Amino acid sequence: MVIKALSDAWITVSDRNHKVIFPGHILLPGDTYRVPPKATGAVLWTGNLGGLQITVNGKTLPRVGAIGQSERNIPLDPKQLIAFVDKKHH
Repeated sequence: MVIKALSDAWITVSDRNHKVIFPGHILLPGDTYRVPPKATGAVLWTGNLGGLQITVNGKTLPRVGAIGQSERNIPLDPKQLIAFVDKKHH
């Protein structure tokens, strides 16, 4: 899974025990963050959900938020993330 910034986006990634995997960092347009495969139960916190593009197994998911929208606890497990996206689009 790859998170790509389309515009400036602050992100933090934590595991299910709230241990920070990727500390708060601003991704600039074009920057990417590859979620470690062993990051079981990882969640994303971002200050710009609409400024992120997430790709799972080579498939780019539809954006689920507006530019500048903050969102916490976005699941980074592929199945859970796809369900999260589907829920946001219905």
